[in-house]
Amino acid sequence: MSSIFLFDSHTHLQDKRLKKDLSGVIDRARAAGVSKLVICATREKDWDAVMELAQNYSFIYPAFGIHPWFVNKVSEDWEEKLVGYLDKMPSAIGECGLDFVVQGTGREAQEHIFKRQLLLAKKMHLPVSIHCRKAWERLFEILRKVGKLPGGGLIHSYSGSHELIPALEEMGFYICFSGTVSNPHSIRVHKALRKVSRERLLIETDSPDLLPYTVYEPDRKKHNEPAYLVAVAESVSELLDISFEEVASQTFKNAEKLFKC
Repeated sequence: MSSIFLFDSHTHLQDKRLKKDLSGVIDRARAAGVSKLVICATREKDWDAVMELAQNYSFIYPAFGIHPWFVNKVSEDWEEKLVGYLDKMPSAIGECGLDFVVQGTGREAQEHIFKRQLLLAKKMHLPVSIHCRKAWERLFEILRKVGKLPGGGLIHSYSGSHELIPALEEMGFYICFSGTVSNPHSIRVHKALRKVSRERLLIETDSPDLLPYTVYEPDRKKHNEPAYLVAVAESVSELLDISFEEVASQTFKNAEKLFKC
């Protein structure tokens, strides 16, 4: 697979769980054919780490944002700070979105901070990486209110129904699949995957989380890492009945188009 290039569209390499062996993680990713990847921030305190990794590695593309789990921990001037990072590296905004499963973060705060990030993405013409769990109706309401995002975006680790795919694509979004697609019991995810247009398909690892089922079963103590994007691509290949090479080529091309890299 050395001649095949993969693009991991959503990772968190700044996560402390990967810090001890980060050089090894990166070396294994490169050896597996992952030649480009996006690192998504989740809160203010990791924006520096994300920026540093992007500065140190030319194949790493940063995304700066506030994850819905951390909306209660933002500073008063978080948006001004975010603009500062994006002025230095105008790449992408994320991970942001809505999560109505997690406890302890108010929906009102989630929605407010999500909207502010969408409006910023719209103003700066940047792509956005969106997290959504059990909040699909509200997500659509907010997206319609904000209006078309000129920089587009992706729905990360897609978990919604297949019926929503056409509307999301019409809004300009790419649909991104993680290791959950490799679980034979993830029927909902499989149906959604088959509904996605090839030119709107992306793959990711969400490292260090969402270890692919095919890797998880033999060793449940492992942290996920970009090298395991191969397992995601293999599962997509099998489910769509197309070659691994076609999955790699199409998702790579799609990611380059979205992130303009």
